[in-house]
Amino acid sequence: SKAIRDKKIMARYSQCLDIKTICKEFDISRRTFYRILKQKR
Repeated sequence: SKAIRDKKIMARYSQCLDIKTICKEFDISRRTFYRILKQKR
């Protein structure tokens, strides 16, 4: 599900702050990433 994926993405983000790598790893756009980031705040 999306919520689980989002949690994984946030976990990766706290480990390594390279957005490009994370976007490539999860096959998401940067915009998607920032949307997830906003939701989690």
